[in-house]
Amino acid sequence: METLITKLGYLTAILGFLLCALAGAIRVTGMFYLLDFEAITILQAGIALMVFACMVRLYFPASTS
Repeated sequence: METLITKLGYLTAILGFLLCALAGAIRVTGMFYLLDFEAITILQAGIALMVFACMVRLYFPASTS
């Protein structure tokens, strides 16, 4: 169970980071939309995933046995 929670935390953190990087790249190129979503919406989704990853890692800390 601990490895599942750990992998879930890492996966959501990586996905969140990639979404934030994608939103930044969209704005740097001068575009405002990607697939009818605003860049700020994609950024907010990435931030939400990273916050979820932090909460998973803090709420279910790995046991030190």
